[in-house]
Amino acid sequence: MSYKVFILDFDGIITSLNINWSKVRKEASKIAGFKIPSLIKFFENNFGTELFLKVSKLVEKYEIIAIKDAKPYPDVKRSLEVLTNLGKVIFLATMQATNPVITFLKKYDLNKYFKKILTRDMFRSKKDQLKYVLENINLPSKTVVFIDDSHHNFEICKKLELECILLEQRSNYSLYEVVANLLHLPESNLTR
Repeated sequence: MSYKVFILDFDGIITSLNINWSKVRKEASKIAGFKIPSLIKFFENNFGTELFLKVSKLVEKYEIIAIKDAKPYPDVKRSLEVLTNLGKVIFLATMQATNPVITFLKKYDLNKYFKKILTRDMFRSKKDQLKYVLENINLPSKTVVFIDDSHHNFEICKKLELECILLEQRSNYSLYEVVANLLHLPESNLTR
């Protein structure tokens, strides 16, 4: 079965946001009035509440600062072009806020490649984002590839029976190599 839909994470796959998450969690904990060991779990458990909005705004402030210096990984545009030219549908699924993500994508002219951009403003969790894609594509889950750098999200992906690729800190291999291997592109296309 060939892959038809690609779901990509943002921070760690498209770019690297240089954010001191420990500092952000401490500030978020002060706003919440209790210790927040995981922002991801906090957002999932508090989605849609006033507290969620307050903490999300704080995190968004740091994300906006981070995108000013962030750049796409060198192979991102080429990977997105290859997928688009081959008629693949691409989603972006991130637990970052909408505004900084859209700002970044527009700055580098990458927004045009994505059918839909799914953010924490819209979904309580990565699991809900992946389920949304599955419910709206009307294709078997085995035709969908999810590429992320989080072990937690990798496990969620496996439970949903998608093709799951863990691209840890992009040190094991590049997004383009993943795309080329999954789509069986000729060797000559792997050269940079």
